[in-house]
Amino acid sequence: MKKWIASGAALVLVALGLAGCGSDRSADLTEARSFEGYELYFAGQQADGFPLTDVRRWEAQQDGGASDDWSFFYGDCRPAGGEGGCPLPVEIQNYPACRRSATLYVRPLNLFDFRGAKATWRGGATLDVYTGNTTVAIFSRGRAAARRVGRQLRTVNQDNASGQLPPPVRGSLHARPQCPAGGG
Repeated sequence: MKKWIASGAALVLVALGLAGCGSDRSADLTEARSFEGYELYFAGQQADGFPLTDVRRWEAQQDGGASDDWSFFYGDCRPAGGEGGCPLPVEIQNYPACRRSATLYVRPLNLFDFRGAKATWRGGATLDVYTGNTTVAIFSRGRAAARRVGRQLRTVNQDNASGQLPPPVRGSLHARPQCPAGGG
């Protein structure tokens, strides 16, 4: 559990560091679209009115295994004078459900239905969505914005958000699913 928290915190810090500067590069979805480890979700070319500015793949170590985690960044920020960075308006992180599931949290979660999937609020305004074999974490500027972004979720190979998301893999909300060989 402590390793998961440390690796998750490191991922967020790296992401914030990368996001701390204005981004002049366009986001390339080629690698994400060919990824086969688990289904990847994003909000399309815009999330809550902000353009997709970057896509990152991370190899995360956890519990003796590795997994490929992904982040989709939206918008831009300009740090105030003297500050080292600032968060982007929207970030969508993707994890294999076997590495990050609802069972990782000590306190009981208030799970609710969300477009056919299950979701919970974490840390105030972070929306975690458990769909299929993927856990999607939406970081945004408040719960209303995170909900709007969640309504835009679709796989990286879909042009538009469909009405429903797949339900979480069977048993994943009550027991940690087994990771396939290769870690997801």
